[in-house]
Amino acid sequence: INTFTIHVPSLENRREDIESLVLFFADQLNHVLKTRKRFRAATLRILERREWPGEVRELRNFIERLIVDSPGEVIEPTDVE
Repeated sequence: INTFTIHVPSLENRREDIESLVLFFADQLNHVLKTRKRFRAATLRILERREWPGEVRELRNFIERLIVDSPGEVIEPTDVE
């Protein structure tokens, strides 16, 4: 059954993908949670520099917590630090 292996590089080696992933997850979660949260550009830069040992699953869970817990419509750098 195991016919081929797909190697997906870690987020550490794909930091340029983090912003797209954050925006994708935020869009999905905003739809499901009926919110309109968005990220300040400085917040996205912080997320790009952060370590994600749990990879994409950890990133998605973190974005969900931000969407649920952030008090304003705009997720600020102070919400992530």
